[in-house]
Amino acid sequence: MIPVAPLDQVARNAIRKTWGGEKTVLGKRVSHFFLLGQAKDQGKALQDQLLRESQEHRDLLQGNFLDSYRNLTIKTILMLEWLASRCPNASYGIKTDSDVLLNVHSLIEGVIPSTPTHLYMTGNVLRQAPVHRDPNSKWFTPKEVFAESQYPPYVLGLSYVFSMDLPSKLIEASRHESEVVLVPWCNMKLMEHTLHITRDGYLPLTETTQDPYEGIGKVWPSE
Repeated sequence: MIPVAPLDQVARNAIRKTWGGEKTVLGKRVSHFFLLGQAKDQGKALQDQLLRESQEHRDLLQGNFLDSYRNLTIKTILMLEWLASRCPNASYGIKTDSDVLLNVHSLIEGVIPSTPTHLYMTGNVLRQAPVHRDPNSKWFTPKEVFAESQYPPYVLGLSYVFSMDLPSKLIEASRHESEVVLVPWCNMKLMEHTLHITRDGYLPLTETTQDPYEGIGKVWPSE
């Protein structure tokens, strides 16, 4: 599941031509879908283009909300609702950003053989992250929304893997937990107390001291 701006067809095509083009990997069926809302100045021409793109590739999921950074929660809920209702036979889901080059083979080799299919999530866990109080910050959060000075541990949104029983549970929990508004897909406190998930489910796939960005370079869509 890949959140992407409506206008960013270049990123979508780059993913389709690279890792998103793989349909079967190591005997496992793999599907990708792009999540998008409505552009701020979206006109009929853009919507017609998105419709043609959807008819050609069958991989666009569009919600009726303004596509913006502040509305990422809405986009995430769209993802969870769609997965919960449309993917009953899938074992795992992954959310990844559109600027991530995903090694699908390594992912399946690391996840499928040994990880649970119940109440499981893995990714890069951030701990003791400060709450941004500067109104000019992209990540500004007022005290009336979240009063504590630090966030509970959470999985970074860059990329995370989860078992497919979690989407429906997170949707249900979001109706009762105000904290879900902040980070609905990765709140440790929510996971532990509402979903009864253990911290072991947040351990990375491998323990390493290697620089996670080692060997990563720029690759333009045309390449």
